Amino acid sequence: MSPPLFAIGQDIWFASFHPHRSQRVVCEDCGGTKSLTVIVFDGTEYAIPCQGCASGYEAPTGYILVYEPTATAEGMKITGMRINQAGVEYEADSSSRSYTLSDQDCFATREEALARAQQKADVFAAEELGRMKQKFKQHRRWAWHVTYHRRQIKEHQRQLALHEQSLHYAQTRVQSEKEAA
Repeated sequence: MSPPLFAIGQDIWFASFHPHRSQRVVCEDCGGTKSLTVIVFDGTEYAIPCQGCASGYEAPTGYILVYEPTATAEGMKITGMRINQAGVEYEADSSSRSYTLSDQDCFATREEALARAQQKADVFAAEELGRMKQKFKQHRRWAWHVTYHRRQIKEHQRQLALHEQSLHYAQTRVQSEKEAA
């Protein structure tokens, strides 16, 4: 374990970044059409809502929001420190808040802090791109929708046929009663 690089009362620069909503990227699953075509075993095609660009219960939008990070360096004053087996943690105050900072993100100059902040922002941007390309079990939801709706259509067709027969029987019965009278 190395000794602390900074002392209590010393001014430092903290490397950070802020993700900002910056752009809309066309959904890679639906290509911006907001729907997907599912082909089942018998060749029947179904258009279903894209879950790749839908957010929760909201309808698909055709795009995915991608956050672009901005590297920043914030000046702070060290007010305390903790030394343990993992390393040194600094307690610092800025103009608006108090922080507990890792020694990996504290620097003596603004330029060093900005360089580290840019590294952190680049890692975040790569993770954001990965998030955009990976969907959490989306194939299950799409397949489930197709299976569910096909089953519902078959059930409703069966019920429609039953009700049409009942209606036909009722009409025949009314007609026969009119003729008898």
